[in-house]
Amino acid sequence: MQLEILPNLSSDFLSLLKDSYNYDVIIKVKEKEFKAHSIILYARSNYFKLLLSEGRIFNEDNTICLKMMEIDPNVFEMIMIYIYTGIMDFSNVADETIFSFLLTTFRLCLFEATAYTQSYLVDHAKPWIQKNFSTVLNTIFKLANCRKLQNYCVKYLCLEAKSFFSSRDSLRLSKNILSLILDLDNLYIEEIDLWEYLLEWGITQIHNNFNHKFNKTIILSKWNIIQFGEALKKTLDPLIYRIRFREINPDDFYEKIKPYKLIIPNDIYDDLMSYYLIGTPTKIGMPSLPRRGKISRILEGGKNSIYDCDDFNLILYFGNGDLILDGVNGICDKSDYEFCLLNDDEKCFEAEELEIFSVNV
Repeated sequence: MQLEILPNLSSDFLSLLKDSYNYDVIIKVKEKEFKAHSIILYARSNYFKLLLSEGRIFNEDNTICLKMMEIDPNVFEMIMIYIYTGIMDFSNVADETIFSFLLTTFRLCLFEATAYTQSYLVDHAKPWIQKNFSTVLNTIFKLANCRKLQNYCVKYLCLEAKSFFSSRDSLRLSKNILSLILDLDNLYIEEIDLWEYLLEWGITQIHNNFNHKFNKTIILSKWNIIQFGEALKKTLDPLIYRIRFREINPDDFYEKIKPYKLIIPNDIYDDLMSYYLIGTPTKIGMPSLPRRGKISRILEGGKNSIYDCDDFNLILYFGNGDLILDGVNGICDKSDYEFCLLNDDEKCFEAEELEIFSVNV
């Protein structure tokens, strides 16, 4: 019979960390020093294993000296407690600090702690994530094993795209992350709104880079059009290729896109003019599918009932948010749904073995 009595083991190792008995490593984290044991660091973290194996810097007491000046000392103290005891205590810890803890565990190759921390944030810190959404987005997609947090952010972004892209926080997105977002097929936002956001984002980047205040009115003036147009065109490349121009109606194209002709690549503009004037199919390799499906009807299994989605005034959620209905508008992740092709014009998704949704795309 095998017995596991872990609480006492964790307690003993915590005492070892606090007492620093027979320590052989000093880690300087900004203004604070941590005394540790190389054998424990080596066993618990691949990051420290590599660091300790490559080369050691000793002081006059024959102690290994390491510097980690970019980490918050409070976060590193939590890291050391986890390394020694396997315990993570987030009670009375600010969500921002927990997020920093997540990033630090990933950097130090403490992937078990990373996985647990991302789950904690999704389950207990949604308001903080939403309030600091750009900061979270700009960071988490660099972390390979944060799939749960990534999925939550994508689903939240798709549903709240209109409000998010109307916020100042959205202008802080990095170019790489914005490129990934514009590739999503289920953003709940009109394409013309994305276009106007993209202009505002580009202007903000130039403002930040050159420390000069610009706005869309200034771009249109003859005084600045040469000076500013090329900078904005360069900033928006290749993001502009991810705008689904075919989903923008002719009136909006004329009023909100045509004035910015000089920042639109010639191949895109010529292609769009042919599309809007004579209906020629676009030839440029731009995305053409609409971002949102239109839900035309719901067939309720077993009752032979058909509901017109125009009758729905509430937002309906199915499959834990994988399918979201808001009136006739629908967002579908499809991850929990069986996909089948009905004909050239319709697609359906089978949800929870009860409902079938006919989606016009």
